[in-house]
Amino acid sequence: MAGVPQIAVVGASGDLGRLILAKLYDVVEIEVSGTSRKPALLSDFLKHEEPPGILELDLEDVSAAAEALQGFDKIIFCPILSLSAPVGLELRKLGSEAQMIFFSSNNVGLDFESPVYEELRQAEVKISEMSGVWSIIRPTMIYGFLGDGNIGRLVQFAMTKSWLPMIGSGNALQQPIHYDDLCDLTVDLVLREDAPPREIGAAGPDCVSLAELYDKIIAAAERNVRCIRPPLGLIKPLLGKNGKIGPISAAQIRRAEIDKRPTWPLPEGWTAKISLEEGISDLVSQFRANAHK
Repeated sequence: MAGVPQIAVVGASGDLGRLILAKLYDVVEIEVSGTSRKPALLSDFLKHEEPPGILELDLEDVSAAAEALQGFDKIIFCPILSLSAPVGLELRKLGSEAQMIFFSSNNVGLDFESPVYEELRQAEVKISEMSGVWSIIRPTMIYGFLGDGNIGRLVQFAMTKSWLPMIGSGNALQQPIHYDDLCDLTVDLVLREDAPPREIGAAGPDCVSLAELYDKIIAAAERNVRCIRPPLGLIKPLLGKNGKIGPISAAQIRRAEIDKRPTWPLPEGWTAKISLEEGISDLVSQFRANAHK
């Protein structure tokens, strides 16, 4: 249909991308395509009578990826900004005027020692100098799937162990955001007729201390789980080759006493809907459902 916005969801086979693609598929006023390095991972979308286009795309091949995306009016880059930014910049060089949405990390504004976040910081600067309509979203801790590496990992630990390790005093504030809320925010941004804000924070409705977060996880698990707080001097030597001990990573240890509040403003008029209790309870249900398969 002439004049219908063409939207691409890049990295649509990931947890967030899949949610965004599914939600956009139900919007009749647009045409949407999903991309993945492994299109077979999106085969379930091909079961629809009128499926969205599924494209094979590798962001590491910058030139080829930019050429493949030239025809789209709006592009949501779900992979992390350090991987997505070169393609967005190349698209501008090719003359694309597409609206682009990117994802960075709230830790860019908190952790100034990690080379990972320094790379993201530099990518943010490059995008900020880019012409046209664009947005960068800095989500806080994202959760909602058992494999999310954050609360999902802690829930799995609480459901299988008798203890749950906590690093630090437990006083640092946390404001996690559920995947569903982050999806809704992204879809709202891409469907706006006016230019969206450029630098966007994304956080859930509940701000709690780390200790309170652990209490909510243990309560939802409904098991006799004890929270332990090993001294940092003892736990650092126990980190494995992957930089983790149980559900705790070296990066989490370094940021243990830093408040994880949003470092960029939340969009005006937008509020996340899924409470921590609801999100954690759903993770416990996911665990139990998987255990019975």
